[in-house]
Amino acid sequence: MAFTLKILSLALFLKNVVNSELPPIYSPQNFYLDFRFPENLENRRFEGSSKLHFVATDSVQELVVHAKVSEITTVDVWSTNNSIYGKHYYSESDGYLYISLLEELKRSSAYYLLVNFSAELRTDFTGFYIVPYLNEDMETEYMMSTKFKPNYARTAFPCLDSPKYESLLHLVVTHSAEFTAISNGLRDKVESIDNATVKTTFIPTPLISSYEISLSLIKFGSTKFLKNKIEYAVHGRNEDYNSFALNASILLLSKMYRYMETVYPQGKLDIVGVPTDMEITADDNLNMAVYPEGNIEFIESEQTVIEQIEVLIRIGRAIAHHYFGNHLTPASWTDLWLSDGFANWLAYKAVEETYHDFNVDQFYTVLEYQKALLIDGTEQSIPIRPSDNDDPSNEVPAHSPALSAKSACIVRMLENSFSENTFKEVLGSYASAPRIVTSEIFLKQFQAKTGLDLDLPGSWIYQSNYPLVTVDRSYADGTVLLTQTPFNAGDSTHKWWIPFDVISANNGTFQSSNMDGYLNPEWSIDLDAVNCSNTDWIILNSQLTGFFRTNYDAQNWKLIINALLEDHTLISANNRAQLLDDAFRLAEVGISSYELALNLSIYLKNETEFSPWGTTDKFFSALQWLLSDQKEQNLFRHYVREITEAPYNTMTLSEQMEDPPVLKAARGIVTYWACQAWNEDCFCRAKEIFRSYINNDVTIEPNIRETVLCTGIGVASRDELEKTWKKLFRSKNSVERHKTVFLLGCSQNEKFLIDFLERVFKADPPPDYYQHERKQVISKIIGRGKASVSAVMKFLQNATYPQILHEESVLLSTLNDISHFVFTRKDNQTFHNVIQGMLDSQFLSKGNYEALSQRVEKNLNSVRLYQDNILKWLRLFKERFPSNETETNGGKEPVCDIEPEPEIDCGCGCACEEDVASIILPEKLVYIVFLLLHFTLFV
Repeated sequence: MAFTLKILSLALFLKNVVNSELPPIYSPQNFYLDFRFPENLENRRFEGSSKLHFVATDSVQELVVHAKVSEITTVDVWSTNNSIYGKHYYSESDGYLYISLLEELKRSSAYYLLVNFSAELRTDFTGFYIVPYLNEDMETEYMMSTKFKPNYARTAFPCLDSPKYESLLHLVVTHSAEFTAISNGLRDKVESIDNATVKTTFIPTPLISSYEISLSLIKFGSTKFLKNKIEYAVHGRNEDYNSFALNASILLLSKMYRYMETVYPQGKLDIVGVPTDMEITADDNLNMAVYPEGNIEFIESEQTVIEQIEVLIRIGRAIAHHYFGNHLTPASWTDLWLSDGFANWLAYKAVEETYHDFNVDQFYTVLEYQKALLIDGTEQSIPIRPSDNDDPSNEVPAHSPALSAKSACIVRMLENSFSENTFKEVLGSYASAPRIVTSEIFLKQFQAKTGLDLDLPGSWIYQSNYPLVTVDRSYADGTVLLTQTPFNAGDSTHKWWIPFDVISANNGTFQSSNMDGYLNPEWSIDLDAVNCSNTDWIILNSQLTGFFRTNYDAQNWKLIINALLEDHTLISANNRAQLLDDAFRLAEVGISSYELALNLSIYLKNETEFSPWGTTDKFFSALQWLLSDQKEQNLFRHYVREITEAPYNTMTLSEQMEDPPVLKAARGIVTYWACQAWNEDCFCRAKEIFRSYINNDVTIEPNIRETVLCTGIGVASRDELEKTWKKLFRSKNSVERHKTVFLLGCSQNEKFLIDFLERVFKADPPPDYYQHERKQVISKIIGRGKASVSAVMKFLQNATYPQILHEESVLLSTLNDISHFVFTRKDNQTFHNVIQGMLDSQFLSKGNYEALSQRVEKNLNSVRLYQDNILKWLRLFKERFPSNETETNGGKEPVCDIEPEPEIDCGCGCACEEDVASIILPEKLVYIVFLLLHFTLFV
């Protein structure tokens, strides 16, 4: 009874401080982990033992560790040879294993805690998970891997599941001989247990936290290279695609080694590709990283420049997490920005300095900087480091991939607030700090080397959102007034220390980011004359190092617009991109007008760089949905056709190997919108290439593949759509199949789309579509055009299919996806009928029904607020820039004179085998959804 009361007392104490850290009684030394997998994995069960060697830091008679495994079989605690274990209490739902001891621990004495357990492989890509996939013979195979960050290690084995607890890892894995085991450490030996089973033992790792432990068991091949006593390996099913990641690993590790001036600890770097098309989060850990296979595969002849950049950044991030994540380990989950932010920053820096011809800064602007501004610019924004008072939970961190992007931007801003040498001193001092780091440790190192008040970095680390800096010029005396307010943050009163620089038409250069001063949180700044006349523009944030948006007075905006129309190259490409991004965002939240943003966009008639077009791509997509009626679409097409005509004539639908990467990336965007706007040459050439592709297996250049296939599929006949289906889905590559479905959504043939969905969701899917792919199919095709939205809603009105979606737990996410693209009253009525049916069938709760209804009502409200003004501007634009030719075919698509091509007979009665490559970036739809959210969040 005494023991029971003691255990209950301890349990109640922990429950009263829910999600608190474990009692500070451990100084871990070694962690011995033994996994044992059966040959048959059908029930997903495995066994194991975890043994913790620790030094006691307090005299207590109870131990507590994290555990969420299926079963605890035995527990023991001893010092030297004497067991002091009493009893234990374990509840999986509670998440703790409580242990009562026969005697108190002796401070500074060494102990061992052994727990034998059984657990279950998960299927949600967290903890220790199992993944089914199809091999080349279309047979089901399995791989196993881990993702323990932030707090899933406890689901695989009992442990101290907090970043601050580090120990040497001794890992042993018993598994089927068909698998190869890969982990953080080098393999020491592989011993045969019997004909079907082996035991793999790994060399002990350096100090490592439980969340950094990685283990994968695979059956597919590897591409390896040994250089400077480091073995680099990329493991993936598609070995032809692995060489790029392997070479990038070698180059980027070398660059980071020279920059950080620290030694890479163990002689290996393993990168594992998980065979799935699910959008799972990457897992970067000591000496090892695990990604979805499509995130690390690249072959230049088949994939886009943007995909190439993204692969490089992922590889860079995997390596950088050695320095920021293992060498410097965050003390708690709330300090995770120190790992992810610095790793992202170092990855971009290494890629930029290694691949000079890519102009990586342009991709950084669109893919990282603008993404962070977009996601963080809402009332739902949270700090990159929540204060302990705001978020006492260390169980569920407030961090996310989105905040990783913001964290990298903050690090980059601090870097550019001083000279490069000063920041390297800060970094060097921080890197030599104790291994377990906190935000406070970083801030102290920052202050020691810069002499500045801690409020400067602290205002960015501990506060949510970011500022809008307003620039008001006094043209009478040449002074400039700078003020700050939180951007789109409701009633927030946050203020920041804002480093800034000012460039004018005749003073300063966009090649330098020398800081001119700080905007103090307590007052505005009156700058003296900025050495420019009243006819000269001024621009803040010349290298986009500051994490803020900027709004100018009306006259300065006019001067900027005139300068861009006269010679846009006088302003850097990235600043042109950010002027567009700020102007459209400010219009979306009602701070400035769409007239200003659209007037600014006219200069794009002469633009050929990627970052401005990458920015514009997102706004064109959002505007297209706001202007949903046919008449409105014709006005929008006229505007887009005029804007893209000159850039399209420069770029065309022809890619040259010697074209620089930024031109190839820009071509993909310009040609896409030129074809969507029915530019006759683009439209007809794309249709011609599409027909050659489906009939004669013509290869499409990767950066225009989306343009060609989306244009072709959009107007394809039913017969051509069926050929496309058969051709594209013959691929066994899950990544290619994943991307292919996006393009089928380009079809304007509503009947085909409904038939396609019915084929996929019938009880026995066709042999060319796999059961596990069904969960994402609707989210993939929706949003490419009005027909896809209408088709999905009609599909859901058949009572059979909501039942299937409900059983597969994707009905609510499907309805949420649809709600982002309902912008007309007709679609609203159809959507209301759909969700009412779901409510009546009890597939949908009343709360979710109301949330979906409100989401669509906000869409309609945004149409009411903005559409008339946008249409008024488009009409004036059409008067100012009438078409050089009669309006395209009376508001219909161009009529193309294309000679029919004979099909090549492969001897099998079908189109020849093709090499389908990456054809669309899923991130585009993510951006569209965020943009559409921004139209309504403030309403």
